[in-house]
Amino acid sequence: MKRILLVLLFIGTMVGAEAQQPEGSTSFEITVQNAPLRESTVVTIPMYGESQSIGLGGLTVEVSAPDGSDGPSVVKLFSANKQKPELLHTARIDNPRALPAKIAYTVCGKVVTFQSPAPAKLVECASTP
Repeated sequence: MKRILLVLLFIGTMVGAEAQQPEGSTSFEITVQNAPLRESTVVTIPMYGESQSIGLGGLTVEVSAPDGSDGPSVVKLFSANKQKPELLHTARIDNPRALPAKIAYTVCGKVVTFQSPAPAKLVECASTP
């Protein structure tokens, strides 16, 4: 019984350690659903204006950290056209230091649905206007 408790305590400690983000950074769990693709990733970037671009669901997501300690993060969704990417959506995320900020995009043709915080079940294309 003691061994089981020790193993559970160790696992709980490891899970808690993974949830922590580096000091002075912000973290996002991003999901892009672009039929038939659905991809997710966790992005951690340094604070103070740093940015990172990620390819998800055949599209590009650009995440920019706040310029200051209390400003919003900016998340942009771009089309897959590498020659001339089209900006599809821009979101400002207040309190980006929450661990991690969960956001999602569902893309149905030309209709983009943004969800923050992202629910466990995302909007489906059939249910978008």
